[in-house]
Amino acid sequence: MIVKDSQVEAAVAVIADVERGVETRYDARKAEYQLDRARHRAYLAQNNGTIAEREARVGLTIDVMDLEDALNIALAEVDRWKADLHKAETVVELYRTESANLRRGNL
Repeated sequence: MIVKDSQVEAAVAVIADVERGVETRYDARKAEYQLDRARHRAYLAQNNGTIAEREARVGLTIDVMDLEDALNIALAEVDRWKADLHKAETVVELYRTESANLRRGNL
């Protein structure tokens, strides 16, 4: 067989791990919310300058830059989880196809 039983078991475990998907999406949403709040706080702290100048200064504050990094890390984890899930689904689909072909005598 092309797909080993251990690979299928690992793939099913990834698919069954619903908590990982929920946690990664929650972390990304939370990071986005925290970033928005930090931007709003930094903007309100600015007293002078044009709107564009205030927005530029907001983007350069340490809190906002740190939270942008945290958001990017959280979004990368969501993408990693989606890739792992897609890979697991592909392994299971390949296993199903291979099993069907064996039953029909095509392999």
